[in-house]
Amino acid sequence: MAAAAAGAGDMREADLPDEARAARLLPGAVHRTLVATENWLPALAVGVAAFGALIALLLVLLELDLLVVAMVVLVLQRDLRGWGVHRDFGPEDYEMLLALDEHTPTKMIARASRGEISRLPTINYTPPREDPSDPAKTKEEARTRCLVCLEDFVPGETLRLLPCIHFFHAKCIDRWLGEKAECPVCKSSIRDGSDGGASAAP
Repeated sequence: MAAAAAGAGDMREADLPDEARAARLLPGAVHRTLVATENWLPALAVGVAAFGALIALLLVLLELDLLVVAMVVLVLQRDLRGWGVHRDFGPEDYEMLLALDEHTPTKMIARASRGEISRLPTINYTPPREDPSDPAKTKEEARTRCLVCLEDFVPGETLRLLPCIHFFHAKCIDRWLGEKAECPVCKSSIRDGSDGGASAAP
């Protein structure tokens, strides 16, 4: 009788699915770990996807941070000059300005040719008269600093005048126009006279 019962018990064990037999063989703690693993696998997949999205967001923020740092450097450079600290405006500064300008949502304007640049008029700088009663003097005429390199104009220096009436050191604006045929202040094209606020002084 006992043998028959044992045989029936063996049959029942043999009839169990593989998973159930394996679960009976595993200690209870290990079995609970496997069950818990099945529960957190979907959460892990969601976590991995969220991590990927976070990395993409951090890359976007890093690019924005680099732009902010570049703008802060330009502002500090200008302010330090006011405190008597001076640094020459080098090629890397032009590159930084051009990189900043590329990130602004403006229409694409091709480079100006040397011929187009040389056809723009030049003037020799003379300091503005100190006459506050002269209403004809515009804000642009009173400006004494190149807005590309942020250096003060020196009497006798050659300045280039753009169709929008903004003027700059000839060397500074010639290099700028070699990259973009537009005014760096008001964004008006030097070709077609299109106004991006050309009549407004900076």
